[in-house]
Amino acid sequence: MVLGTVCRFVLRGLLVLVGLAPTPDAKDVEIAVLRHQVAVLRRQVTRPRYTPRDRFLLACLAGPPAAPGPVVDLLGHPGDAATLAPGAGGLPVELPAHPYRPASGNRPETRRTYHARMNATRTVEIHGHARAYRLLGSGPTALLLLHGIGSDGATWDTVAPRLAQRFTVIVPDLLGHGRSAKPRADYSIGGYANGMRDLLGVLDVERVTVIGHSFGGGVATQFAYQFPERTDRLVLVAGGGLGPEVSVVLRALTLPGVGAALRLTQVAPLRWTLRALRAAAARVVPPALATDLGEALVIHDALRDPATRAAFLHVLRHVVDREGQLITMRDRAYLTQGLPTLIVWGEQDHVLPVAHAQVAAEVMPGSRSVVLPGVGHFPHREAPEEFVRVVTEFVEATRPNRWDARRWRRLLQARSAASSGSPDPPSSVYATRPRAVRT
Repeated sequence: MVLGTVCRFVLRGLLVLVGLAPTPDAKDVEIAVLRHQVAVLRRQVTRPRYTPRDRFLLACLAGPPAAPGPVVDLLGHPGDAATLAPGAGGLPVELPAHPYRPASGNRPETRRTYHARMNATRTVEIHGHARAYRLLGSGPTALLLLHGIGSDGATWDTVAPRLAQRFTVIVPDLLGHGRSAKPRADYSIGGYANGMRDLLGVLDVERVTVIGHSFGGGVATQFAYQFPERTDRLVLVAGGGLGPEVSVVLRALTLPGVGAALRLTQVAPLRWTLRALRAAAARVVPPALATDLGEALVIHDALRDPATRAAFLHVLRHVVDREGQLITMRDRAYLTQGLPTLIVWGEQDHVLPVAHAQVAAEVMPGSRSVVLPGVGHFPHREAPEEFVRVVTEFVEATRPNRWDARRWRRLLQARSAASSGSPDPPSSVYATRPRAVRT
């Protein structure tokens, strides 16, 4: 059945491209795609490997079953099919009371409240460009969650509300991503670190625990390097900059002419085909790879906007080329000594190899490494309960770093001496500077 559907999608797309079939109306294409997705979700609801909560979420997306009436047996929770009518944004208008159960013993939060909080995006203008962000919680410790390349703050929507029950959580859309502005501007790692410092200044937040995923991990490390006095802790979630190895797909996207190719893949029939291929692949590939493919498709859909596509390629070519990652933090990782650092990685990461977790543990003194089994490149989405537990325990078990300029200077001098082969570090300029003589 799936193979037949895929073949029909591909054949239809090819006929449209060569002009043998009329181009379908965009609305008709979207309706057909949604019908296919609903059919897939309804079939997945009854799979035994899903927990009752997972079946509930899938049923909410798929809509009510064909026959009205109670849905206790299907979902594992009481409710009526009439309350599951699809609403705006693919979410139900009215939901039965089924809470997101947090890791802590606090009062659980309903899905309606959860989505209302996560959709409350605010915008502030910094240096003439709009920066979108979400602010959750009111705990004494502030967490800054940085997403990866091509993504946006929504990648944290499964874990941010749970973390907000104990901490203040700041979830920005990086410049060129999501709802933030997408100007022709500086998309370097250092530029992003500066942007986060300025955003925190506008929000009157002095110090943060920085949590970065993938490219956001590189930004988090750069932030800790440029502004150590503002960094309490560092959490790298499959972070970039730890070695040249990276997915061949990302390397291919840096080649000349990719911009035109990406623009072509945004044609409705090809988008339709890609979604069908992803749905078919999800049935045969490991779950971790299926999740990575699904997230890649979400990023691809966001590239429909020309400004987003241009920003994506600009950022990507700054950090990756055809041979792998261009940037590295290994040469200055020793400066994290004394900074509480947590490294979280998925055992089956298909974008950045899990071996980078071991590299990070070796070059970052005193860091703690956690590898989640059966998880891919998005640990916070594939294993949210475990992710929240690990991060919460780490933050509560460690004391915030207090930056010492003298210790920082000693680390730099010691590394410089070791590199030059000198037995003693270079003496301070202040020790040899002549003193002014008063007359």
